[in-house]
Amino acid sequence: MALLLAACSSADRGTEGQGVVLARLVKDQVVQRRAAAAAAPNTAVLLTRAQLAGIDDSLIRARVENTNQFTLLYVAQTNGPSQIWYSPDKASITMRSGLVTQTHGLGADVYSVSAPQMLNVLEGRGAPGPSKRTHRLMDGGNSLSLVTYDCTISDLGAESLVVLERKFTARHFREVCANESDRFTNDYWRDASGVMRASRQRVSAEFGYIFTERLID
Repeated sequence: MALLLAACSSADRGTEGQGVVLARLVKDQVVQRRAAAAAAPNTAVLLTRAQLAGIDDSLIRARVENTNQFTLLYVAQTNGPSQIWYSPDKASITMRSGLVTQTHGLGADVYSVSAPQMLNVLEGRGAPGPSKRTHRLMDGGNSLSLVTYDCTISDLGAESLVVLERKFTARHFREVCANESDRFTNDYWRDASGVMRASRQRVSAEFGYIFTERLID
């Protein structure tokens, strides 16, 4: 599924003022993208920091790597330490400390992810090194299948990055996972405040990678 950029209702956003600001912002972006579609169907939606003025809610910009489609994600629900982030068309990504643990509505979803050592590293409670990762995926017969990976987590050190016109210093962690038939690499950039400022994580073999940037904390 190509995530589509559309407006959030004021009910979804929680406050009418912020919902109106975001709705106007997204509407303008859709018009710009449609105008450019004939020449460049995959033109990225460009935001500016000024366009987010008046929005205080947590906000993530996500890009689906295979299609180069962008969307904005907002927190719709908090479940203990996890947050469920929704796109305006109600696709959702569940994250804990920036780690993708579940997706819904993407077309090739991961039902659940267990990566305890990676989570410990991202939460500052563990050290890089060997780790395990388990995915539960929905197969063609509407049954859940279990897929396990052996992984290696590396600390690549501090890096500078720019997220929507703001500069951050973040620690870059890399997770390389493989089994007999599959291999992928996830990257995480955690800033000094502990916020996952950016990440590139694979959802599933069919869906591919999603790149996220935390625009508003």
